[in-house]
Amino acid sequence: MTWEVAKKAIDFFIKRTRDTSVINFGFYGGEPLLQYDLIKKCIIYIKEQLEGRNVTFTMTTNGSLLTSERIKFLIDNNVAITVSFDGPREIQNKNRKHKSDGSGTFDDVYNKLMEIKKENPDYYKILLPLAVKNCIQLCS
Repeated sequence: MTWEVAKKAIDFFIKRTRDTSVINFGFYGGEPLLQYDLIKKCIIYIKEQLEGRNVTFTMTTNGSLLTSERIKFLIDNNVAITVSFDGPREIQNKNRKHKSDGSGTFDDVYNKLMEIKKENPDYYKILLPLAVKNCIQLCS
């Protein structure tokens, strides 16, 4: 999606939610972090346009493209993330592979989640879904 299309969609949505007390924007479908720069631009624009209103953000990601910088941005902007796992290490790695080398993603995603837990335990407790927490506890 281009910035122009995203901006038009945001403006369209904002115009139709003038009387809404809480507005949520969700990023999902495919892997949203493939378009991180666009998402970042959208979040900044939305916050500028809706300053003073109660705006929330959600994102569903496979977690493979999370970086320290991206995690910080998501936390700083109160983006609730849902990380999708297919199951224990062997199942995740069978179904979810890195494009670059074909290796499984479980350990990388697990380590990124543990980084969030270590650096931002409150964010981890509140925003990561129980299913992922259970998978981390049971699958590692």
